[in-house]
Amino acid sequence: MDLRDRLALTFAASPGLKALACVLCLGAGLSLSLRYGALLLALPLLADIYGAILLRRLYDGFREDLLEVLEAAARRECGLSPADPAYAVWEYSGCLRHWLAKSLPDTLLLTLFFPGRDYLVLARKQGRIFPPLSYAPLEYLVEDAGSLDIYYRDITHAELKDQVIALHLSGGESVEYEDHSGSGGEAVRVLRERLREHKSRAPEPA
Repeated sequence: MDLRDRLALTFAASPGLKALACVLCLGAGLSLSLRYGALLLALPLLADIYGAILLRRLYDGFREDLLEVLEAAARRECGLSPADPAYAVWEYSGCLRHWLAKSLPDTLLLTLFFPGRDYLVLARKQGRIFPPLSYAPLEYLVEDAGSLDIYYRDITHAELKDQVIALHLSGGESVEYEDHSGSGGEAVRVLRERLREHKSRAPEPA
C-alpha cells in the first residue's frame, strides 16, 4: 500500500479531518468567488468517495490479516504452536463508520476451540477490521474477550444449528458461540469424538 492510498484511507476514516477540509476549502473558495467555493468544496467529497472505493477494494485483505492476528494471539494464550490441532470460528458485528461502506462489519470476534484429552479450551479474541491502528506496519486493535476451560465430564453434548455452536452442560445450562466462518461443523465433529472417547474411558458408576 503506497502513501497515496494510506492518506486516502486515513481521510475517509476521519470525520474530523473531513470536516476541517470542507471548512478550509469553502473558506479558500469563497475568498475568491462563489463559483470557486463550490468547486473547492467538491474536492473533499471526491477524496472521501475515492477513499471509500479503495476501502471496499482492500476490505477483504484487512479482514483476512486480522483473522490471522487473532488466531495467532489465541494460540499463544492456549500455549499452542501453529501445528497443534485447533479450530477457529468467528462472528462479525458493527458496521464501518462511512456513509458508503455501512454494509461492511467493522469488528471480528474469534473463538479458538482446542479439544484436549480431558477438557476443551476456549480462547476468544476481538479485533477491529478498519481502521487499523497503523498502516505501516499494518497493526490492528486487538482485545482479549476471555478464555474458558470446560471439562468433558461437564458437557452432555454439542450441536451446531443455524450458525450457532451450542455446548450443553450438565445441569441444563448451555454455552453458545455464533459461527460466521462456515468451519464450525468440523469443530463440533472433533469435539463429539473427544466426548465419546472420554465417556468410553470414564468408569462405570457403582
